[in-house]
Amino acid sequence: MDFRRFLKGYYIVNAILLIVYPVSRVAWIRMTPGLSAADTMGYTRETNFLGILAMIAAIKFYKSATAEQFFMEIFFYGKVFIFGLYIFVDPKISIIYLFASIVIWLFFKLPKYDGPTRMVRIQNEEEFNKLISKETRVGNKVASPSELPYEKMSKMWFVELYVDWADTCQYTKSIWAEFSNKYTTERFGFATVNLQKIPEIAKRFQINTSGLSRQLPTLILFEEGKEYIRFPPIEEKTGKIGRVLKYDKKQLAKYFDLEKRFLATREAGTRKS
Repeated sequence: MDFRRFLKGYYIVNAILLIVYPVSRVAWIRMTPGLSAADTMGYTRETNFLGILAMIAAIKFYKSATAEQFFMEIFFYGKVFIFGLYIFVDPKISIIYLFASIVIWLFFKLPKYDGPTRMVRIQNEEEFNKLISKETRVGNKVASPSELPYEKMSKMWFVELYVDWADTCQYTKSIWAEFSNKYTTERFGFATVNLQKIPEIAKRFQINTSGLSRQLPTLILFEEGKEYIRFPPIEEKTGKIGRVLKYDKKQLAKYFDLEKRFLATREAGTRKS
């Protein structure tokens, strides 16, 4: 993991907002003559708050799909708890802290992933059709994906469909980049589509891009120019979207059978050369 990406402004200013409480508490005690820790709010309530926050951190560490998601959620819960603690210390300080948190939320967004990747960025619908919708013909008819082994198919594509404003799309970027770096072959490609720039594709594949959407990001595997499988899945009978508890890297690699596809297409490319 490249830890340098966590040295950006978003992480630094939010870390400062978490550190400011213990620093200010110690400074207040030392600068007030005759005041001890027992004379203030007392460590009992602070210890309880800290214990609850530690439990939340442990749960989030287990459930988070990426380090970006973990830090984002810890920053949020940490600031909520500190705001609550400041209310007991001095309500005026709590208002200042709340204001500072809102300002930082407005001006410091979760950074976009800028690490190594082999994802192809698709710019328009025409490019999508040209790149993805390739078919293999058997005689005079178009072959069905079920009729062909992986190594005989036209290029398969794993496509991420996302929007910029959704935090889920931002903190999972590193997963798809890792997949592309690990599994890309001459016959198996990885691509990304911004649905805000190409809304026609969202409509075409029935992806809801509203603020209440449970489909972002949507991942679709294309075989022979056709959708073969997607995540989150859509129930055929009811049309309901499956609830996503976590974009788990290992489970998704298994769900899309990436290792098998990689090995089959890599060997096919080796034989061809």
